[in-house]
Amino acid sequence: MNAEVIPVGNTKLEGIPYPSLGDRFAVRLPRTEIVPFYEDNWQFVTGTGLSSFLKSLSIPEGYFKRLTASTRIACLAEAAADVKTDLMLLTQLTKVQYAAPARFDDKVYAQDPIDHLKLSEFFQGPEGGSVRVSRVDCITGYLHLVMTPAVLVRNEYVPSLQVRVPLFYAKDFMLSYGLYKVVCSNGLLDAISQSEMKMSFANDPCEYGINDFVYNMVKTLDSRTERYRTWIDRLRNHELSMGNVRAFVEDPLVKKALPGAPLPQLKKHASLLYSHSPVPPNSPQQLSTMYDIMDALTFYAARLGENTDKQRKAEKSIFHYFANLGAYDTEVVQEAQWAHA
Repeated sequence: MNAEVIPVGNTKLEGIPYPSLGDRFAVRLPRTEIVPFYEDNWQFVTGTGLSSFLKSLSIPEGYFKRLTASTRIACLAEAAADVKTDLMLLTQLTKVQYAAPARFDDKVYAQDPIDHLKLSEFFQGPEGGSVRVSRVDCITGYLHLVMTPAVLVRNEYVPSLQVRVPLFYAKDFMLSYGLYKVVCSNGLLDAISQSEMKMSFANDPCEYGINDFVYNMVKTLDSRTERYRTWIDRLRNHELSMGNVRAFVEDPLVKKALPGAPLPQLKKHASLLYSHSPVPPNSPQQLSTMYDIMDALTFYAARLGENTDKQRKAEKSIFHYFANLGAYDTEVVQEAQWAHA
């Protein structure tokens, strides 16, 4: 991929376009240029850019923000003198959105992450499949990908492998089985079948067999389809009355079992439906079964804000709760599991 000379604040630098990250570029900032770059362009560094920039230099953000303008430069100069690597900057519209230490050779950063990791090659067979970018999170420093082995059905949950690729490969890779639904723009993380896996690398991830590892996980997705479908059917068959839904939202045990889940949004959604008021597009148009409740919570989990750690915590708790409720991965539904609903 060819580098382009792009403006980053008041400075022009060579950047590599990353199409999977929108209109963003990867820019290498030499360690000798860290201080002058900040002096000339500090106003073009976003909040997430500054947090990650300072973290890359081992400078506590709270401490840095308490310094005066002149002492900030001195602090940066002292930290930059101890830095052993250049920095990689993720830029968009002349602004720095994220920064991380440049730990690898230029060839690792010379390609869009999806191309470098060859993730699209898993779905070149006749059965199809896709790799979708779910979100670029500059708060936590991850590119969120959803890999599905079959053609997506817009309004149905499909088995997926959810991969968090660390921006500039500066953190652990995170991989989890789960479900994905197009109209929700997200899905649920299956932490019951297998815990979320972390993988870290000292060199180029491709040299460590990340592709083989992901491929082996993708191959197992089809085998999960029937198990997920059976579980979801059980939830669809469990009908609820208006009173049941209200009791569900207010139940202290439910609140305890669903940490981080968007229960207030569910309560508002129910009120809108019962008053025959419009609800958000693509959200559930009724709350008559346990499936509808799970679906509504999943929809609003994707809209909890920019911090995807909060979203993933909600998705995990939602899956755990309804998996237990719907006797996921068991042969018999125990009536006691429905008692509090």
